[in-house]
Amino acid sequence: MRSVWSVVALAVVVAGGCVGSIDRDEFRAEIDARGGGTSTALVVGAVDAMSTELGVTDFQVAKVVVNSQSVLFDVRDPQQPDNVDTYVYTQGRLGDPTPVRRSSSDDPLEESVFGIGAVPFDELDRILAEAYEATGVGPGATASVVVQKFGVFGDDFMFFVNVSGERSDGSARFDSTGTLISEDDQ
Repeated sequence: MRSVWSVVALAVVVAGGCVGSIDRDEFRAEIDARGGGTSTALVVGAVDAMSTELGVTDFQVAKVVVNSQSVLFDVRDPQQPDNVDTYVYTQGRLGDPTPVRRSSSDDPLEESVFGIGAVPFDELDRILAEAYEATGVGPGATASVVVQKFGVFGDDFMFFVNVSGERSDGSARFDSTGTLISEDDQ
């Protein structure tokens, strides 16, 4: 009787391990479709953690960098507005702040920062999909996104998406509303 139950238990474990599983190519295609792991969900978690840490919902940033595993913020300290600190959110946790060194040759801080609430991160998955399509970078691609003001491009922040694939790389630039401005396949 014991061997019968052992066989039944083994069959349940083996069969149960297959329920809901997908093939590796399907899984990779799903990850690629979501920006190679870079996603809106990651950024939303990071922004929520940052808001909690700072005690404010619309904090100011000089830069946000997003990749498949982390979100980096250069944040203007709401308690000491002349200071900028870097925070990294990874694996569901926000790290300790690291001071950003600024010099007299940097753009004035007031011209470099923007409110995090103005950034349409809910459009990130669409922006990534559009960057992949515009650059022509194929399967296996990963992306990183930089959201920052660059005076040479105007006074508002922009999304700079860098895409890297198995056989090519590319980049795309989007305005502050998430509209594609330019692309470059390298």
